[in-house]
Amino acid sequence: MNRARFLPAAIGLCLVGAVGAAWSDDSPFAGRWRWNPKQSTVQPGEPLPKDIVTEIATAGPARVRWSVTIIDPTDQKHVQSFDAPPDGQPHPVQGSGDGTTAAFTLANGVLQAVFKNPAGQADSVACSLSPDRIKMTCKGSVSGPKGPETYVDVYDRF
Repeated sequence: MNRARFLPAAIGLCLVGAVGAAWSDDSPFAGRWRWNPKQSTVQPGEPLPKDIVTEIATAGPARVRWSVTIIDPTDQKHVQSFDAPPDGQPHPVQGSGDGTTAAFTLANGVLQAVFKNPAGQADSVACSLSPDRIKMTCKGSVSGPKGPETYVDVYDRF
């Protein structure tokens, strides 16, 4: 399975249409984030996207709402979104096309998620912010046929 960020499969963490009002959200995760390929790692054989922009409208105790826009290596645009409570229960990722779900929790300044697809593959990720809140680092592990594969995604606030 491609990682959350590649959900047409990815991001992804994370884009919402009416984000303008969301910037007033008190969540330190709320904002626009661009994937930093130079500071991120990818799984072996995973195609490198041309761009990933994540918009987190809110990531608080009552709700996690995000969308992600991915431009893949063939210039195809993929948009996915999520809007549900951070209750650790699986909720659908809209736009995944394959029935992928995500289960989020938020504790001690770390946003954690488990993405699962109907084939049984899972992607577990934990995201934290730099002290100045301009970088978000997401460390994850994807289940695969050869066992878990780890990755790091770094996003810059813009």
